Amino acid sequence: MDKSVRAGESIRSDGYVASRQIRIIGLAGWGVMAAAYTTIFYIFNDAGMLSAMQRALINTVPAALLSFPIVKILEDYVIERGLVKQALAHFILAVAFSVLWYVGLQVGYGLRDGWMSAGISGRPLLGIALTWQAFQSVTIYAVIALFAYAAFYRKHMLVLQRKLTELKNASVAPIDSPAQLLVKTRDGIIPVKFSDVIALSGAGDYVQVQTRRKALLTTKTLNQFVQDLPTRQFLRIHRSHIVQIDAILSAESSGDGRLILHLPRGLSLTTSRAGAKRVRELSA
Repeated sequence: MDKSVRAGESIRSDGYVASRQIRIIGLAGWGVMAAAYTTIFYIFNDAGMLSAMQRALINTVPAALLSFPIVKILEDYVIERGLVKQALAHFILAVAFSVLWYVGLQVGYGLRDGWMSAGISGRPLLGIALTWQAFQSVTIYAVIALFAYAAFYRKHMLVLQRKLTELKNASVAPIDSPAQLLVKTRDGIIPVKFSDVIALSGAGDYVQVQTRRKALLTTKTLNQFVQDLPTRQFLRIHRSHIVQIDAILSAESSGDGRLILHLPRGLSLTTSRAGAKRVRELSA
């Protein structure tokens, strides 16, 4: 799969996770509001807990249902507009929220008792009750708007962080490993493809690089070669031997926990016990 496609999927995944987290937080917030209303109605009314919970739901559910389209409208059409357009949009949405929430309250209280026989009867709020309702409406709308802004910028921040991470990883990504080994000999530097290397063995102050055609002698240490060899292709079987995994023709036990590996050109190398364990771990 193309890296850009994977990056795009990761960014969309981050946005989806952020949206899901935000919805959970929003629902939790409305749950807290319902609990607060229940407590207030229970303390200041004598109708009991069931009535308090009923009143709390009548006040909370319409506001919660209205909040979801309002947040969507703010995210899609308002937040990225100019300040004047944002202010005008907030005024219109605040008025619409206040009116619709008031209608929702009237319908909710009208449906409480005996509405199927007597019909829905509204109880208009007057005086201080209407003022308090208007204050609640504006306050709750402000909280919804702040939540929408926070949710919008959180999602965009996560996407931006993902993009920055992708750019950072791209900028520090290692250059593709070379496909060959440079062996310094008395005759000069000889390039040898990794696929042509059978084994590397320490021999005193030298290292023998066994290829499929001949052996090359170099003064480079075995530990220095380890840094240049692809770990998926080569295996250290002894402190003095490294073999190419694909070059192993067969292996047999030497009877003391070690293995004898048979390689091309009639070469055989004996592993250490730890090396034998590594070879066995690679076997199916």
